[in-house]
Amino acid sequence: MFAHKVIVDHKIFKSIVFDQDPIGQLFDMENDRGETKNLFHDSTYVSVVKEHKELLVEWESQLEVAPDLPHADAWWRNGKVIS
Repeated sequence: MFAHKVIVDHKIFKSIVFDQDPIGQLFDMENDRGETKNLFHDSTYVSVVKEHKELLVEWESQLEVAPDLPHADAWWRNGKVIS
């Protein structure tokens, strides 16, 4: 089974999160266009990761998701930001 992922591209950062995995990816698109250094767990970027998760939850809360849609239970669809 494939994991469902969502990409949040905001300001100079791009994050990628997966539905069944709290681990994600965060890239500084201004200084790392090749996406070679994952900053997701770098303590310097905790606020950026949190902001991206909040943006994703907010965006998803505005959508109507079909209950039988694959990955309808993804964490970002339940209205809670995971840490």
